Formats: sequence, C-alpha cells, structure tokens
Amino acid sequence: MVTIDAIRTMWWREVRAENRAMAELDFVQVRDALIASGGIRKTSPWRVPTAAEVLASRAKGSPEGSKFLTTEEHQVFVKQRRLQRAGVQKMQDAARPPALPPIDGIRYLRMLGRMHLALAPKWYLEVGTFTGRSLSKVDCNFVAVDPQFRLRSPLSHPNARQMHLFQQTSDDFLNRSLPNAMRLNLIVHFWTGYNILRYSCGTSSMPSG
Repeated sequence: MVTIDAIRTMWWREVRAENRAMAELDFVQVRDALIASGGIRKTSPWRVPTAAEVLASRAKGSPEGSKFLTTEEHQVFVKQRRLQRAGVQKMQDAARPPALPPIDGIRYLRMLGRMHLALAPKWYLEVGTFTGRSLSKVDCNFVAVDPQFRLRSPLSHPNARQMHLFQQTSDDFLNRSLPNAMRLNLIVHFWTGYNILRYSCGTSSMPSG
C-alpha cells in the first residue's frame, strides 16, 4: 500500500456552518507518485483535467452560484461572520430593556462573612445549602437544610461544636423540624432566593410557635 499526499487545495463553500470541504488534487503529482511506486508505467495513458473541468466538478452537487473559499479564506470568513453576529447581538441586547435592574454592592458571600464577624452568633440556620460554599463562611454551631446536599466546601469550624444537616425539603423542615430547631436560639438565618420567593408568594407557611 502506498500513501500519496497530492492535495493541492481544500475548498469550502462560503457558508458559516459548513463542516465539509472538497479536496482538489494535483494530478501531475499523483501520476509521478504512481509511476515511482510501480503502480503505472511512464507510457501509461494519463490525462490531467482542465481548469474548466475542475471548476465544473467543484460546483457539481452545490447550489447554483455557490462561492468557494480556500481553507485560509474560509477561516477569515467564519471569523468575520462571528464578529458580525456578536455585534448584532450586542446591539439587540443594548436596545432591549433589562428585565431586572443591575445589582451593585458587596457580594452576598462576603457580606455573610462580615455579618458573622460582627454578630458572632452561637447558632446559624441556613436553608438551601447545596454545595456548602456559603456555610463555609460561618464559624459557629449551625443547622443546614437542603433536599440533596452536594457538599464541596469544608464544614469543620473551630468554634462549631454542633453541626446539624437536614437533608429534606424546606417544606418538611418548616413543618416538622423547625419547632425543635428554634429551641437552639438561632440568631442568624440565611435563605436562598428560591425559598424566599416561595414563602413570600404564600406557597407555604411558617409554622407557629
């Protein structure tokens, strides 16, 4: 088996999402390689396609009027199209009124850490812990609630003597576990936005007592 690399040019249609290219061969190079490998003789009949035949072959199977680009030209074309689309998207985003006003100020995790430093609570309640990133900012006894913990942050704090993890929904915690947890004198509470929205909309109610 003989490998012959006789590609002269790769041609791409002028389409942004095109992922197929056509290879134009150097037929003189193919003939020389075949002769060198003993595949054909020097006297064997051989005809190199004309330029018109190459163009006709390239256009066959493509929509009429298709324009073809070399690999380098196609890369430039794709980059330009992406920049154009990004520019159009940027203009559309600028013209579209924001759904919510921009939020400025200190990030909530840093604010949570500062609150704990200032208040130094003995107990802390967090509903919606998930990975434990916010819980890692506290240094006291805590009660954490989440229906499916995916803890990735360390929870071993020097001043935490008791750490209670309730793997249940906030509804179950409020209706069953919170009355007992309230006896712990929970000073600082942290609820994720989703839980705040649900209870502010009245989908569930805080237990009394």
